[in-house]
Amino acid sequence: AERGASVVNGYYQYSRSDSRFTVIDFPRLDHMYRALDAVIDPGTGAIVCRSTLSFPADGCVPANMFGPGAPSPAAIDYILEGDMWRDSMVEQHFAELSAQTELERGITGSPMMVAGGVSFRRERFDQAPGPADLVALQTHPAAQEGYRGLPSSFVSAGILQFAGVGETPIGGHFDVGEVFAETLVPLVRDRPLINAMDFNAAARYAHYSGSGGVFAWKAGLDWRVNDSVRFRVTRSRDTRAATLSERFDVAGSGATAYDPVLDATYSFSTISGGNPAVAPELGDTWTLGMVLQPATLPNLGLSIDWYDVRISDYITVLGIQRLINECYAGAQELCDRIERNPVSGNITWVQNLYLNLAAARVRGLDVEFTWQHALSLFGTGNESIRLRILSSLLDENSFTNVSTATRDDAGTTSLPRWTATGMLAYRNGPFELALTGRYIADRVQFRAPIAPSDQLDDNGVDSVFYTNLRLGYEFDLGDYGRHSLFFNVANLFDVDPPVVANWSDFFGASAFPPGLHDTLGRRFTLGLEFEF
Repeated sequence: AERGASVVNGYYQYSRSDSRFTVIDFPRLDHMYRALDAVIDPGTGAIVCRSTLSFPADGCVPANMFGPGAPSPAAIDYILEGDMWRDSMVEQHFAELSAQTELERGITGSPMMVAGGVSFRRERFDQAPGPADLVALQTHPAAQEGYRGLPSSFVSAGILQFAGVGETPIGGHFDVGEVFAETLVPLVRDRPLINAMDFNAAARYAHYSGSGGVFAWKAGLDWRVNDSVRFRVTRSRDTRAATLSERFDVAGSGATAYDPVLDATYSFSTISGGNPAVAPELGDTWTLGMVLQPATLPNLGLSIDWYDVRISDYITVLGIQRLINECYAGAQELCDRIERNPVSGNITWVQNLYLNLAAARVRGLDVEFTWQHALSLFGTGNESIRLRILSSLLDENSFTNVSTATRDDAGTTSLPRWTATGMLAYRNGPFELALTGRYIADRVQFRAPIAPSDQLDDNGVDSVFYTNLRLGYEFDLGDYGRHSLFFNVANLFDVDPPVVANWSDFFGASAFPPGLHDTLGRRFTLGLEFEF
């Protein structure tokens, strides 16, 4: 091996960031239920709060929820009365020291690159409600105050007086210390069928206060057969630590659920949110890719990438009813999060915290095709046509929760197995015409273990194809800059989203995801862009 010049580059950085925000005007729940329970005063014929009939000086303002301008400003002020607030602070300290160098040249004549370093990060979260007099408020049973509707689980301290505000300060912090290294090793150069082959690897050990250490790594091979064909493969162990919210952001509330032990439905108190002891998620990933750029067709490119991602120790919350059901089915680790009255047997508290309970897997194939060619249709000598196609094939998107069978949602309403987007553009000097098409394959609404027959008669969702049109013209005004005029038509053929069977207790519910489908129909945009 030939000794080459060794260059070491070091880098150190330290940063601190703080963010603080205050949220005000949370609805006061007892006032909201009072205002909604409106009746006619038998003495005056006026519409008043039911509670006012029993307590004339309670100050309640009836709220009409229907019609233009409803509810009235006075009713809104009454429901929001108190101006309870929540003061939150997020703080981060970060320091890192890293260096990189070139090691001696090997048989390929190319240096091996090595980098490494250490880092430390502390994240802190604090949140407190106020003012103290409102935090200390007690909610009395509705019947005692002369109105109806307030769930019995809302009879508690200030946490239930104001929706969205906890009654006690919460907060916490975690520290992360990391050691990391990365290398790029040239293996082969200029051999038959191997124009170049490189090995790359990376490793990182992170220690989290509260959940211990976790090791992540990556190893990959990049093989360039020639200037036209390239292969790449990567195997990695990836991690994701819980966020501040998943660790510390807890809140109490009331809930109503079915208790299979007592065969009854009733209300109780809950604690939901963060768990300081939640461990990092672990992911095992394979990726395999190929890139084609034929020398005989220099304006054509094709890339194909296959991926397989498995996640364990998935961080999730089960939900109140699921916790109760799984405990009843024998999951003792979940029963520890349910507290019952020793005399009546009723549930008094449920801890619905983030836990490492699930596994997930995603597999699929991504394909990208590009092509560009010069034209001379009108003899201007400045014409071209460009085609780009992106396609995604989803083979699996599964989720396995505690004590349940694996559920694969690939090919369902929001996760179609096949989607494709194509763009065909013609340019002639400053003028451009572009058509974009988006295809979403047919699919079903539900997959096993939820039987379609138990849900609806027609479980299918039809395929759909959307087309967009863009016309653009660029012009240069010299000292006044370069500008462009454009005209867009979204959903050119006014294609409706697929019709699917659906029902909901909430107005405005949609059975198809608006982010995936066009829910507005054909629409036009005329614009002018300025660049000075």
